[in-house]
Amino acid sequence: MRVFVVVVAGALAFCVAGCVSVKPGSERVRFLSNPELVKGCTFITQETLALGGLDAIKPLEEITIRMKNKAAELGGTDVLTPGPKLTTPGPMTTITGDIYRCGS
Repeated sequence: MRVFVVVVAGALAFCVAGCVSVKPGSERVRFLSNPELVKGCTFITQETLALGGLDAIKPLEEITIRMKNKAAELGGTDVLTPGPKLTTPGPMTTITGDIYRCGS
């Protein structure tokens, strides 16, 4: 019984440290690479996010969710970005994007 409790507690600690949930509204945020698609939209801000160490093992999904969550939190609908980049040494994954509010 003790082993089971330790395994479950360890799994929960790992998830709390590395699991990111999709926040309401972020599922509608689009990633774009074509600046023409944000013409006429309202620029909100530029954000840079980074994941390093053990987080860099699963970087693409994790950092994409974090950026969409941030954009939604700021009222954004679109993120103009070339996408995530894995850099070394580290490893570290970063993403920089311009957040826009498009549409009504």
